[in-house]
Amino acid sequence: MKRLTQVVAVAVFGLGLLLALSGCGGGSDSIPTSPPQPTPISITTTSLPNGTEGAAYSQTLTVSGGQGTRTWSVSSGVLPAGLSLNVSTGVISGTPTNPNDDQTFTVRVMDATGSDTQQLTINIDPAPPPNITTTSLPDAQRGVAYSQTLAATSGVAPYTWALSSGVLPTGLTGPSASTGVISGTPDCASTTRTFTVQVTDSATTPKTDTQSLTIAVNPAAPLSISTSALPSVMVNTAYSVTLQATGGVPPRTFALTGGALPAGLSLNGSSGRISGTPTTVETANFDVTVTDACGTTSTRSLSITVSAVSLGRNNSPATATALSNGTFDASISPFGDPATVTDPDEDFYAVSVAAGGTLSVSVLGPGLPTPSPIDPVIEILDSNGFRLATCKDPGDDADPTPDAFDDPCINDDISLGSVLDSQLEFQNGSGSTVTVFIHVLDWRGDARPDLRYQITITGAN
Repeated sequence: MKRLTQVVAVAVFGLGLLLALSGCGGGSDSIPTSPPQPTPISITTTSLPNGTEGAAYSQTLTVSGGQGTRTWSVSSGVLPAGLSLNVSTGVISGTPTNPNDDQTFTVRVMDATGSDTQQLTINIDPAPPPNITTTSLPDAQRGVAYSQTLAATSGVAPYTWALSSGVLPTGLTGPSASTGVISGTPDCASTTRTFTVQVTDSATTPKTDTQSLTIAVNPAAPLSISTSALPSVMVNTAYSVTLQATGGVPPRTFALTGGALPAGLSLNGSSGRISGTPTTVETANFDVTVTDACGTTSTRSLSITVSAVSLGRNNSPATATALSNGTFDASISPFGDPATVTDPDEDFYAVSVAAGGTLSVSVLGPGLPTPSPIDPVIEILDSNGFRLATCKDPGDDADPTPDAFDDPCINDDISLGSVLDSQLEFQNGSGSTVTVFIHVLDWRGDARPDLRYQITITGAN
């Protein structure tokens, strides 16, 4: 009993001591513990796939555990030529440049938990030979631009192209060494051709491939002038139209082979452009022939109508038509259209004359019957409608001073017996430019049929 009593006493004492200690020291009732330690970093990539010469390569090394920033390096050996290791991401990438450049190396990764290494191997396979994938080419046509690009796969780019045997149709060239383009325009002698092209890659030991191809050349499209009609033009107005042709083999030339162009116009044989300023009212019929590089020809009949200038209704000074130098076709309608015999049709033209200048005006009535009931008259008026008096009248046969500008500005006949024509010369004796009004009318005022006339002006400002 004594031994048991001693054991109980010791146990009670120990418990009391423990309770006493727990009651001291600021009231904490827990025992501190150490935080868990991170797992050391470990490289989990144990093998890498093969690379291929000339082909892009990219593999990411992986790890487990570790903490914080990682730093990668190759601790021994070297990577295959063209590849590198990214020290931050662990990516091995690049383009292998040498076939069979098999390399075994050791990579190391380091972080806050320590480091780890792993031995790896990358084998580099030789690139496969290039393969020309273009197996046929479309037909070409004489005179039509042609362009086709040869294509290849595999091998190591860039490729170099060449014509290894045979010839291309005349007018075509290629293939371009850098692009593989066959281009050009088949000419007159171009015919179907079969040839062989070769491609060479950029491998360390270059490899090649060849392909037999054919380009069939079809005849040129029929040559023709596609312009079927030409616009009309008013006399003394600039004109420019270019004839269009299709088919055949360029270059094409144009020629006038029948008839004649309107006076004042000409044809450019190289461009087919008809241009100039027509000087006569007429309708000209003519033939144009186009010739291509092969000597093929085609002809088309065309016409150009040169019409009189449309001078509009100008039967008062207020509606006068402004004219300058040139010859213009016009007409006065019969009396009563639109007015009556007491208010006949008449024409007014406004013309500017420089200080000291001399204005010459003539009116011709060509084609009228003789004798004619129509008798054109001209007079020159000021801005208020009053007849000026500084003219020379060639129809005044009794004029004692025929060379002086001292006649009233009106004329019926250009000379004695010329009843269909009139002419006046006016001199501007003022010190400044003036605008005068040319008045054309029928002497009797009952023009029938229409008084068709040409008015010619020289000396205008």
